[in-house]
Amino acid sequence: QAGDHGGAGQGAGAPVSGHVPPTGPDTAAQRVAAGFAAAADGYDATGTEFFQQMGEHLVAQAGIQPGAVVLDIGCGKGAVTLPAARAAGPGGQVTGIDLALPMLDHARRAAEQAMLPMITFGPGDAADPPFPGGSFDVVLAGNVAQFLTCPMTEVPGWGSLLTAGGTLAFSWNLAEDPHWVPVLAAFDAG
Repeated sequence: QAGDHGGAGQGAGAPVSGHVPPTGPDTAAQRVAAGFAAAADGYDATGTEFFQQMGEHLVAQAGIQPGAVVLDIGCGKGAVTLPAARAAGPGGQVTGIDLALPMLDHARRAAEQAMLPMITFGPGDAADPPFPGGSFDVVLAGNVAQFLTCPMTEVPGWGSLLTAGGTLAFSWNLAEDPHWVPVLAAFDAG
């Protein structure tokens, strides 16, 4: 089992509240959140199942044990959160955070439909998750790091959220397939 479930892990699955998303003149986090909020209804809804498969793979690599307390940073519509909850089982607690509130609405509905009551969703910034250190046995982030302002310093900070012996697992889109370059260029020009 990854980490100890006593102490700091208790209550980690409680609804996220009191955290104020980044403010100020048009921050990068606000722009990313606004983009995902605008795309929420159609996001990952074309039948390609990329994010679902990626989420299941990330959860499998993380080795989540039954009863684990898990955080999904930048949870979107729940592609990582839902398989994490299945792995953690009824004794686990899974929390998903995202700044795009419409994405959280989709994720909540997906969790309800999947009958996964151990999941809680709330607003939270991937660059500064609103939890004390040592709160989670597993911290996950599927394709989120590339949207951070300074991933080289912000991603290592996620490790402080872990209990002793906990697991940090994330995926990062390092580079586009060269075959997509002309397609993306045409899209950008359009």
